[in-house]
Amino acid sequence: HQADELLDAIDESIEEHKSNFILDLTQLSFLNHSGLEILIGILTRARTHGGDCFINGINPSVLNSETGKSLSGIFTISESDKPTPVFSAHN
Repeated sequence: HQADELLDAIDESIEEHKSNFILDLTQLSFLNHSGLEILIGILTRARTHGGDCFINGINPSVLNSETGKSLSGIFTISESDKPTPVFSAHN
């Protein structure tokens, strides 16, 4: 399961004292409530360990969707491609 693999990778990074994450969501074309829960889980893990989680390059149609609208109140969202993503979401 891809979500479990992603969360395992996040946990491994946190164990290595790397708790700041940039998620490159440029390839994401749809976000449902399960996906939102996973993103919030990553954010929670990061903040619990003194870090943060940022979203980079999200498609405006995803951001403007009913589920996507929740993201802007929770995450810092950047359209800049300057940060190097730690993990990428692909459909």
